[in-house]
Amino acid sequence: MDVNLNYKYFNKPFSYLVFDNFLSLEDQNQIIEEISDLNKSFTVKRVMNGRYQYDTSHLKKNSLSDKLYNYFNSKETFDLIKKKLLLNESGSSNFHLEQSFDRITKNNKFISKISRFLPFAFKNSFFLHMDFSVAKKDYFREPHHDKNTRIINFLLYLNTLENSGGALEIYRYKKNTNDYSQFPKFDDVELDNKISPKGGKLVVFLSSPDSVHGVEKFYPIKDEKRFFIYGSYTSFFKVKWFKSNTI
Repeated sequence: MDVNLNYKYFNKPFSYLVFDNFLSLEDQNQIIEEISDLNKSFTVKRVMNGRYQYDTSHLKKNSLSDKLYNYFNSKETFDLIKKKLLLNESGSSNFHLEQSFDRITKNNKFISKISRFLPFAFKNSFFLHMDFSVAKKDYFREPHHDKNTRIINFLLYLNTLENSGGALEIYRYKKNTNDYSQFPKFDDVELDNKISPKGGKLVVFLSSPDSVHGVEKFYPIKDEKRFFIYGSYTSFFKVKWFKSNTI
């Protein structure tokens, strides 16, 4: 598996990267085939209107999907992405990480339980949450930012469906605020950018309190599906951010 790390950097309204050709068409098709095979053997989880997920724990060892998971499930990849996101820190997002994250670990019920009893041992630890998803007709997301334990999020699109909507929407606040609710009032934000969901494209962004985003309604002409991957580098506890003086 070869990945293309050429990207565009955006610093407003929050820091995000767009890799237009992160995965080749051949790799996209193979991963879609592997995801489709999972559907034959395991129950698909419906997580919200029009979106279904597959558990990464069922990936076949050394499959391309497994290799992709292992690529993201590394501190080296996390550090690389974080460095690119904070490349021009003085002029980037209004928010910056207040804490460092220096150890990646796996998360399961046992580790989650231990972290509650030994919080200091996991203070700077994080884990990869990653799922393989399928969007069907009418899937959409309202403006929101992700859970307060998320550090960096990413979306990787695996197929292109022309004229079917489903773009990633980037929002900004209309005026300065100190109220960063997970689901802001629609009147408080406005659309800043729309990123087309083309196959092979990777979008990565800081999961800062102002990282408001949504998904345009997906309306395929035929009964087509959009395959994509959602991932997040996630803390065991609420992430601490500080607000810079940059506006």
